[in-house]
Amino acid sequence: FGFSSTLLLLPFLAFYLLWPVWGATLYGEVRGAKEYRKVFSAMFWGLWITVALVAVIILLIVKTIGWDFYYAANASYWNSIFTPGSPAPPVGIWPYPVMLAGWLVGNHLFQALLIVVMGLWF
Repeated sequence: FGFSSTLLLLPFLAFYLLWPVWGATLYGEVRGAKEYRKVFSAMFWGLWITVALVAVIILLIVKTIGWDFYYAANASYWNSIFTPGSPAPPVGIWPYPVMLAGWLVGNHLFQALLIVVMGLWF
C-alpha cells in the first residue's frame, strides 16, 4: 500500500473510532456526570476495546480468507458500480465480513443466528 492511499483511510478511521467515544460521553451525561474519572475511564476503555477488536478482526480476515481474496471481492462489487461496462459482480450485495464468515461455517442454524444477531446491531 502506498502512503497516500493510506492517508485516504484516516477520515474513515477517525469517524469509526469516534463512535465509542461518543457513546461513552452519553454514558457520562446520564450517570456520574460530576465525576470526571468515570467518564474518562468509559471513553478510554470504549475506544481501546474497539481498536483491539478491529485488530483481531483484521488478523482473522488475513489468516482465514486472505487479504487478496477480500480485496478482490470488494473490487468485484465496486467495479461493477463505478466502472461503465464492467461485468456484474458474482454476488449482488457487498461482501460484508460477517457474510463471508457465515459462508465458512456449514451449520444453517449458526448462519441464521448470525443474521439475526447482526440484524440487531441496527
